[in-house]
Amino acid sequence: MDLHTPTTLLLIVTVSSALAATLGVIAWRNQFELELELGAGALALQALAFTLLSQRGQIADVWTVLGANLALASGVAMLAEAVYHFQRRAPPRAWIWTPVLLAALVAALLIDRAAARVSTLALLVVLQAGVVLLPLWQCRRQTPGHGQSLLAAGALLLVLIALGRLRPLPEGGGLGSQLFGGAYGQGPGFAGVVLVLLLVALGMLSMVQERAEMALTTSQAYQLFRSDVLDRLSCGQPLPAVLTAFALGVERLHPGCGCHLVLCPALTRALGVLETPPWPGGGTAARASVGEGERSTAAAAFTSRAAQLGLARCRGWPLLASDRQHLGTLMLACRDGPDAADTLRADDLTRLAALAIERSVDAQRLRDSERQYRELIESANEGICVLQDGLVRYANPKVRELTGHAEAELLGRPFLEFVHAADRTLVARKHQPRLQGKSDNLRYPARLLTHHHGARWFELSGVPLEWQGRPATLNFLTDITERRQEDELVHELAYHDSLTGLANRRLLLDHLELVLAGNRRNGRRGALLFLDLDHFKPLNDRHGHHVGDLLLVEVARRLRHCVRELDTVARFGGDEFVVLLSGLAAEIELARQQAAQIAEKARDALAEPYRLTTTHDGVAGTVEYRCSASVGVLLFAGPSEREGAAEGLLDQTDAAMYRAKEAGGNVVSFSAQPAG
Repeated sequence: MDLHTPTTLLLIVTVSSALAATLGVIAWRNQFELELELGAGALALQALAFTLLSQRGQIADVWTVLGANLALASGVAMLAEAVYHFQRRAPPRAWIWTPVLLAALVAALLIDRAAARVSTLALLVVLQAGVVLLPLWQCRRQTPGHGQSLLAAGALLLVLIALGRLRPLPEGGGLGSQLFGGAYGQGPGFAGVVLVLLLVALGMLSMVQERAEMALTTSQAYQLFRSDVLDRLSCGQPLPAVLTAFALGVERLHPGCGCHLVLCPALTRALGVLETPPWPGGGTAARASVGEGERSTAAAAFTSRAAQLGLARCRGWPLLASDRQHLGTLMLACRDGPDAADTLRADDLTRLAALAIERSVDAQRLRDSERQYRELIESANEGICVLQDGLVRYANPKVRELTGHAEAELLGRPFLEFVHAADRTLVARKHQPRLQGKSDNLRYPARLLTHHHGARWFELSGVPLEWQGRPATLNFLTDITERRQEDELVHELAYHDSLTGLANRRLLLDHLELVLAGNRRNGRRGALLFLDLDHFKPLNDRHGHHVGDLLLVEVARRLRHCVRELDTVARFGGDEFVVLLSGLAAEIELARQQAAQIAEKARDALAEPYRLTTTHDGVAGTVEYRCSASVGVLLFAGPSEREGAAEGLLDQTDAAMYRAKEAGGNVVSFSAQPAG
């Protein structure tokens, strides 16, 4: 059955225009994502093409035939550009845009030969659809999801429609018989065109949505990976185990990548790290090997093996200690396409790996020092002192060097005089036998008062001996100040955000559990505030991430000033912040007023203009910016009986924040139902 040509053309123009407008609006709401903009442009060109075709016979053929085919071909080319941009690959523009020029040329030269023109243009459409299908097939494993399947289905359907146009057309005949006649399957063809438009639009939307979900999942997985490495480091696991966890964690985050760490020769000898096969996917062996830096044999072997496995993109980053000493190289190898450096910040990875290596180096140095002390007791060439009846009877030069006290200031004086006042009671109560000359085989830290560096942490250990015929102890003093500072740094990194110094998600959940338990005892209420910055991404795009980091630090400072000492401010990554309010009133309306007052105060504070001072090439500058926040608020009382109650409260607060976003941003939105 024949379809009414003007009606079908109007339907196609309407559908393509509506879909183009929909993609354009979504692209605008997503800070102008280029893929969606290109998709909207492609659909808009289809609308233009079929609008021109609908005017066939009313305006000159040069406009309808030439203009329509040029718009159709350009729309497919823009769709190919969108696919390549989504995959972060350089588009083959010669293959993408040459068919557009050929389409214009064919339409112009064969304007009076319908059969030859339609057949040739159909072949060009098949070629263009193939350019769209090729990257979708090549990256089918790197971009999983339904979006690329929908887009591929649309391209395949376009091929089928084009192939259906290859049947010879009768000579002569008008618009209805040659181009839109039902006798040539044009009715199904029109339905196919509409379906192609729908598949393309849905495919683009699905691909962008799936990419956003994947980015969120990757960010959460990275935080878990980072916490795991820091936990292993805090527990004092050996360096090979920590580096193995590090490398395997990176490879789990990026299944198409291989990770390897090449340590400097001096470190491998000092730490006793044996060379292991540096192959990507080489099992759970320690992923560290001896090397000579960037040109080491191990690095070359890793690069060669990576190439054999198809991991063509191999990059290395230097690992530097806090004193800028070269520790080794972090190497990542990836297949063609986005690599780990595109989705994980290489600076974070190198800092984390360098901290693990440096911490292990310090621990190993301390162990070596303790062994040397034991071996050199007889020569008294270490920090050794003899205690008898609580008095210092002997102190070797090393002790005098460590404490800065002269020999006359040490001998005959009570040892407790050199202990920090805060530690004297503890030392006297738990270690009195040692002070009396009796060994209890303990090793413990205490702060000693030095003459030149003030109070410093020392590890004290000793063995029993006789001194002038009476029981005494030979005590070894080891300065562990730097080690304790590093332990504090590891703890800080594990529970605080490295950029702003705020609590991270892990610490916030701990505090939230404590507040829930406290509410059960005292009957009071608490509240969660979930804040997401509005219009933050344009600042990064315009001025760079370093300026964005300055704004996040300033946001953290303002939030601290908006809450009480007993409240907790946390950053969840990106531009998301959470505030935990505790000790609110037991009566729900009063608690709601208290939470609303703090939320509005925070929202007003974050809406104030920002003046961010930057330095570029030694020249200072100021960036002025306005950035509001959307705030979701949830009141809660006592703890829930089900597991994951704290996480559930965060999810409810997050949902309230998104309602604030949907309301236009810069507003406070309370959760519909208070928790508890």
